[in-house]
Amino acid sequence: MSSAPPIDLAGGNLPGYSVKALIFDGDPTRIYRARRLSDNMPVLLKSIAQEQTLREASACLKHEFEMAKRLQVSSVIRVYSLENINNTPVVVLEDFGGDSLDNLAKQRRFSLQEILQIAIKLAQGIGEIHQANIIHKDINPSNIVFNPETGVLKIIDFGISSYLTREQAAIANANVLEGSLPYVSPEQTGRMNRSIDYRTDFYSMGATLYELLTGRHLFEVSEAIEWFHSHIAKQPTPPVDVDPLIPLPVSNIIMKLLAKMAEDRYQSAQGIQNDLKHCLDALSETGKIEPFELGRQDIPNRFQIPQRLYGRKKEVGKLLSVFDQVSQGENHLVLVSGYSGIGKTCAIKEIYKPVTERRAHFISGKFDQLHRNVPYSAIVSALRDLMRQLLTENEEQLGQWRLKIMDALGSNAQLMVELLRELELIIGPQTSVQDLPPLEAEQRFYLVFHSFIRVFSAAEYPLVVFLDDLQWADNASLRVLELLTNPDLNNRYLLVIGAYRDNEVQTGHPFLLTLKTIRERGAPIDEIQLQPLNRGNLTELLSDTLVSDPETVTPLAELVEQKTAGNPFFRGSVEEPTNLTSLALTRS
Repeated sequence: MSSAPPIDLAGGNLPGYSVKALIFDGDPTRIYRARRLSDNMPVLLKSIAQEQTLREASACLKHEFEMAKRLQVSSVIRVYSLENINNTPVVVLEDFGGDSLDNLAKQRRFSLQEILQIAIKLAQGIGEIHQANIIHKDINPSNIVFNPETGVLKIIDFGISSYLTREQAAIANANVLEGSLPYVSPEQTGRMNRSIDYRTDFYSMGATLYELLTGRHLFEVSEAIEWFHSHIAKQPTPPVDVDPLIPLPVSNIIMKLLAKMAEDRYQSAQGIQNDLKHCLDALSETGKIEPFELGRQDIPNRFQIPQRLYGRKKEVGKLLSVFDQVSQGENHLVLVSGYSGIGKTCAIKEIYKPVTERRAHFISGKFDQLHRNVPYSAIVSALRDLMRQLLTENEEQLGQWRLKIMDALGSNAQLMVELLRELELIIGPQTSVQDLPPLEAEQRFYLVFHSFIRVFSAAEYPLVVFLDDLQWADNASLRVLELLTNPDLNNRYLLVIGAYRDNEVQTGHPFLLTLKTIRERGAPIDEIQLQPLNRGNLTELLSDTLVSDPETVTPLAELVEQKTAGNPFFRGSVEEPTNLTSLALTRS
């Protein structure tokens, strides 16, 4: 499909403005340099580049205008108005004579002193944005405008920014995020068991500075989707190893910004500024930068509960060990049990990142007590998760999946489309299947379902299926569980993880009867029972949360243990729920 013609402001001037030149041509927007005729003021006009993205890009432009309008800080480019041309929004921005770092870096190489000055201003700007309780989420060289003559730096493009202090990332599409892929944080890919908070901007800042210092991206990739794997699993070469002239402390600052886990990055923009200023002062005074301890003044300015998991190292290690066996061609069922709120889901999802690093698919679904009569609810939810992951692939890879699915399902593909409507987006409309008597129809469905699952469990991409709250599973889903774990069906490279509340399943419960059948068939089952967090775990968590030494928080840890018995949802001996403790011990 050929792209639609761009909306060209230079060809048809916006009433009240004289357009001088196109200075940025990207996707989905273009930026023009212009003058406002009423007062002859220089301005920038930001419009939509492609008509085919009009609706989505228009919403982003309007969101950007509203966001930037409320941000009255010196480091964010000012917005004057939101105009309209042919029912298309055009944002009018201030023009302070700067250009994007992206363009400037193509024209010349910045000196170390200039980069440190830019970095300090950038950290200040990001800090001001965070003070307004906003996460930018798209820090990159094209969204940082700098005037080398005046030294003024401003951050632009708030099209995807949010007011949330923490949000869960959806699985990102590499084709949609292509322009920003070298700079997205691991958690922003949607492929980690981590939500997005303000520290995602620090990773993007690190990727930007890395590029300015070394003249190259963090990683070398051949296709867009590889960026996700690289950000999650690969360590970039330290800048000092790329260019020995880069001082070690500066290289270390960049690598700290680029830590995979947000807890290991800087925790405040002020902490980044202080270390950068130390480097700049040392360079100005002595011409060199000696090694020093980073983050000495890096004190978080907000209450941030760590997303790190506490007290579950052994259990997570067990899950990874079983996954290693599955990666060698085995089939396993792992059952994780414990009281409500003990942390079963968090412990299981902790393997999301390492599983993704090995290019396996991790999908999950959760049974609901209120929908126990809906067949396959959690299984369908998990498979929808898988379809969303496939739809982020490029057209060539999606075509390969299409061929594999059709080869496996053949004329019965419509059965899976009826169960999973998202599948039709991949394989297209299918012909109806022949009606059969109930028993034969059921057997046919299980054979088709089994063939479908085997498409996605292979040596090059094992499949991990996580089913939560199995104590509420319907009978049809339990039969599928038997199917997936049946050793006679040769379900290789498949790991099924189930979580359930062991105190809610009594003798005769359908789930326990299913487990008995699975065991009798000789299927390998590993069981993990989660225990309450102990005082040492609570002390470690509180120490990290309050940025304090363990001795100081020990009395508080003792109180938390007394009130909760190590379970965040357990009320202990008090009448009122311990909501603050629940927040401290769980990841939302």
